[in-house]
Amino acid sequence: MTDRIAEMLRLSLRSLSLNATRSLLTLLGVIFGVAAVIAMMAAGAGAREELMRTIGSMGIRNIIVQTVKPPEEGRPDSTSGSRRHVFGYGLTFGDLKQIDETVPGVDVVLPVQRIKKRLWHRSTRFEARILGVMPAYFSFFNMECARGRFITDLDTEDARRVCVVGSRILEELGYFDDPLDLDVRIGADWFRVCGVYAQPPFLSPTAKALGRGDIQMDVFVPYSTAKRRYGVLNIVREEGSQEYTRVELDQIIVRVSDESKVLNVAELVGAVLKESHEKTDYEIIVPLELLRQRQKTQRVFSAVMVAIASISLLVGGIGIVNIMLATVTERTSEIGVRRACGARKREILVQFLIETLTLTVLGGVLGCALGVSGASLMSRFSEWRTIITPGSLFLAMGISCLVGVIFGMYPAHKAAEMDPIEALRYE
Repeated sequence: MTDRIAEMLRLSLRSLSLNATRSLLTLLGVIFGVAAVIAMMAAGAGAREELMRTIGSMGIRNIIVQTVKPPEEGRPDSTSGSRRHVFGYGLTFGDLKQIDETVPGVDVVLPVQRIKKRLWHRSTRFEARILGVMPAYFSFFNMECARGRFITDLDTEDARRVCVVGSRILEELGYFDDPLDLDVRIGADWFRVCGVYAQPPFLSPTAKALGRGDIQMDVFVPYSTAKRRYGVLNIVREEGSQEYTRVELDQIIVRVSDESKVLNVAELVGAVLKESHEKTDYEIIVPLELLRQRQKTQRVFSAVMVAIASISLLVGGIGIVNIMLATVTERTSEIGVRRACGARKREILVQFLIETLTLTVLGGVLGCALGVSGASLMSRFSEWRTIITPGSLFLAMGISCLVGVIFGMYPAHKAAEMDPIEALRYE
């Protein structure tokens, strides 16, 4: 049995090689179809992993409440001349205390202060996002320390002038020596770098959409230091005018004790803030809710992409039917001779199916190679991460073989059902 199948495979390869150009053109549909399926599945797998990593870095048990400037606050006050009155908005220390004391299910509540100051090193300066945080902030957001250490409780108690930066900050400053020996100036105050946090290995559109791209330019200082040295009053000078804004807290990070309670706690936090805020000067971000919403969207996206890519395989299958029907017609006399020499219908059927499967398997192998190369190029020249999994390769090969069986069955059946006498008379 094995020898007969090997003989049929040899005959199939010889038949295909006799019409090499036609066989190659037939393969193109299968090749591009398989390549498209692999590339789309690789993009989908990359997007899923990036989604999990990005939202995981925001903390599944976290609820992020952040200050938002109301639109009407940015309108010029014509009655105030070149100076604007001090106005306050956003989250307050009272909100922090109320959430901590009244909302059930809350484990820890952390304040975060954002400082609008320039970062200096020698003659280099640029705008960075300075964040005053508590030591637990880094564990809440699953951050890793590449060099040195994060901010400690002792730094907070003594209001030390230390900071944690990223490697991107060091590149912007043009500093390539030991970062733990670096002193940087934030506004008028000097800070010693005590640690360097690990940068995200890959920044995708998903990370940008969730606002996590800014982490590359973040500088972290102890919350007590930020509060003592910079207070809550910000002054912005533009074209001779001055704007005074009072923002007590830029963010409140709420850590929930149980993941199953996150959505309920988020609703309670929203209700508490609604009672104490007349204007909508805050927003609530729930990473767990974002994860669920985006997972649903990702599943639909992946299904649609694979369906679109499968159209190429369908077109390739139609091409296989046409070519195999033409092959059956050309080899009618051969079929008649084989039937006259004792070949059974099943052997004729298997022979043409093997030829079809040979085409599709060869197309599948070439398509896998093209798909892997295409996914690598996509990842290299764009910001979209791709992941090739063994499952996607096996699935693509399985689909290509299934296409061969389904679309090769009709031509093979037609060849097997030919009348031997009529086939011998065919010219």
